[in-house]
Amino acid sequence: MKDFLVAMKRTKWERDLEKYGSESALRNIYEIQNFAFDRVYESHERQKEALARLRSALQNADFAARGQLRDLDFSDYRCVVSFGGDNHFVYVSRFAKSPIVGINSDPKSSRGALLAGDCAQFLEFYARFNAACADGSVDRTEYLKNQATENWSRIECTITLPDGTEKSIGACTSEYSVRNRFAEYMSRYLLRKGSGEFKEEKCSGLLAATGAGSTGWFKNCLPESKRNDSVFPRDAPYFAYVAREALIPLGPEHVLAGETLEIISEMDGEIVADSDDDLSFSFPYGARARFFLSQEHLQVIHKL
Repeated sequence: MKDFLVAMKRTKWERDLEKYGSESALRNIYEIQNFAFDRVYESHERQKEALARLRSALQNADFAARGQLRDLDFSDYRCVVSFGGDNHFVYVSRFAKSPIVGINSDPKSSRGALLAGDCAQFLEFYARFNAACADGSVDRTEYLKNQATENWSRIECTITLPDGTEKSIGACTSEYSVRNRFAEYMSRYLLRKGSGEFKEEKCSGLLAATGAGSTGWFKNCLPESKRNDSVFPRDAPYFAYVAREALIPLGPEHVLAGETLEIISEMDGEIVADSDDDLSFSFPYGARARFFLSQEHLQVIHKL
């Protein structure tokens, strides 16, 4: 068994270079974008330097690009290291079968609210780990499990199509979005919590968020007077939902463990997990979605 799997992401420079095909074309785009070349490329270099430090220091570890994660057996690793930002951490967390720790690949350009620290802080943690387990008296797996002092709640979703076909999306770490596929159209659906009556809702979309997701999109789509009260612990035994720009204001409302939030579509809709295009699912007329707290928590090392 390997100690760590470091899940890497491409830098913005690398993604843009692939999209525009050449450095000269990309420089021209950046010049139009308020002369962004220096800022973007310097961030790229900082991230590559930090990654090189990790490669040099970590023993008994594998490094994998984001696109390779679906082909890996995560049970082969004692700990997953997400090297990137919050969005990358949320993506990687869907695969984690062991404790996960988020490392900010460039703290100079991003904050990373879900992350434990930067490269230097993780390498200090790694040195303590190696020292504690050096003589074999401390089990390496148990040591890392004991560092995962936070168990974050997650939401699962099951979609049943009108023909009876059922699809389980799995656990999400941040939020689910339920909305019309066409942004200019209103989102329409029937909604109920638990065994109550269905009520028709009309809005620009519904968000169902965990505590980890409550500090981002979920919080900021609420009226300013409700924003601070909408943030809740990442290990809370509930998730919350809110209808965005509803005709009749709704939320935030809590769904407790054992309860279900049920939605019947009255639109050509979609359900998106963790704001990920790869996790977008059709939600057509008559489809039924059930949201509930997952029994599997995300084990997170959040202090280094």
